[in-house]
Amino acid sequence: YRLRGGNAMGSILIVDDEKNIRETLAMYIQSLGHTVETAADAETALGDIERQDFDLVMSDVRMEGLGGLGLLRQLRERKRDTAVVLMTAYATAAQIAEAMSLGAYAFLTKPLSPHDVRLLINRVVDVRTLQREHTAIQHGIDHTDRLPSATGWQQGRPA
Repeated sequence: YRLRGGNAMGSILIVDDEKNIRETLAMYIQSLGHTVETAADAETALGDIERQDFDLVMSDVRMEGLGGLGLLRQLRERKRDTAVVLMTAYATAAQIAEAMSLGAYAFLTKPLSPHDVRLLINRVVDVRTLQREHTAIQHGIDHTDRLPSATGWQQGRPA
C-alpha cells in the first residue's frame, strides 16, 4: 500500500449497470489516489473478485441478473471478507435490513455525495490496512517456539 498524506491507498471495485455512474465514480475515486476497477454486472464482478483482492466493492443494488444483494450473498457464501457498500436510489427498509444482516459495510443512497464517498473509502481502506497488518503480525510470530520455558527465566530475564 502506498501512503499519501497519511492515508493508505486501496483497491476498489465499482459494480453498476449504468455506465455513466460507473465511470464518473471511478474517475472520482482514482483522483483520490486509489486503484479502481469497474464491472457492469454482479457476475462479472464475481470473476474479478476471484482474480484480485479488493479492499472495497461498491455495488448498485438494482441490476439485471444477480444484483447487489445477490453479489453480497455470493461473497459471504464464498467466505470472502471484502467490504461491500451497496448503493441505490430506491432503498427500502427491507433491503437495508437484509444488506446489513448479510454483512454489508454500508448502504449509500444515490445521488452519492463525493464527500461521503471519500470518507467512507478512507475508513474502509484504513480498517482493511490495519486488519492486514494485524494478521501479518499474528502469522509472523510463533508464540509456542519463541517463548523460553518457565525454568529458563530468572528475575525477569532469560537464564
